[in-house]
Amino acid sequence: MRKITLLALCMLFGCVSLVSAQIDDPIQIPLNPPGTGGGGHGRSFDELPTVYYADYVLTFDSSCIGCTIELVQDDEVVFTGVVNANGEVEIPDTLVGLIELRIYRGDDTYIGEFEP
Repeated sequence: MRKITLLALCMLFGCVSLVSAQIDDPIQIPLNPPGTGGGGHGRSFDELPTVYYADYVLTFDSSCIGCTIELVQDDEVVFTGVVNANGEVEIPDTLVGLIELRIYRGDDTYIGEFEP
């Protein structure tokens, strides 16, 4: 009986570690300030939004709630979305390769790149 319990515990901990290994740590996506190829009006670098990517979810700071985003690949818009009240946008899991992120906040456009 003790061997069965020990085996069951080993299997349980093995499954937990396998699941946790599949969850990616969020990465911060660096953004260009407006007026440096990002369009819009130049402003202070202190006002750059913060955005993270993990597991096909983009997470934004509160300044981006309600902002429209576009994902562009090979000069073609492949996804458009709006940052929800939780500061998140779920993106399609079919995207691969280098993706350009465009964030439209007021008159400003912020641009960054990431690979899902």
